[in-house]
Amino acid sequence: SKEFADGLLNAVTFPMLLLSGVWFSLDGSPQWIQTIAQLLPLTHVLEAARAVMLDNAGLTDIALHLAVLVGFCIVGMGVSLKLFKW
Repeated sequence: SKEFADGLLNAVTFPMLLLSGVWFSLDGSPQWIQTIAQLLPLTHVLEAARAVMLDNAGLTDIALHLAVLVGFCIVGMGVSLKLFKW
């Protein structure tokens, strides 16, 4: 239902925003938080974007981040195809 989808979106989005380094650096965070952050796609988007904009990184420099994001897309597509009911 729409209500369930809205709740699920909020339950996923807000922790991801807090743990991905959008608003503050995770450098001073405990190691377990940094590990969780590396499991989030937004962390890889931010790290790749910052590397390109601030460090003049090229495609090979952000290849790992891009590979992780492609992996998230493949898994997400597979899950959605499995769960979506026609």
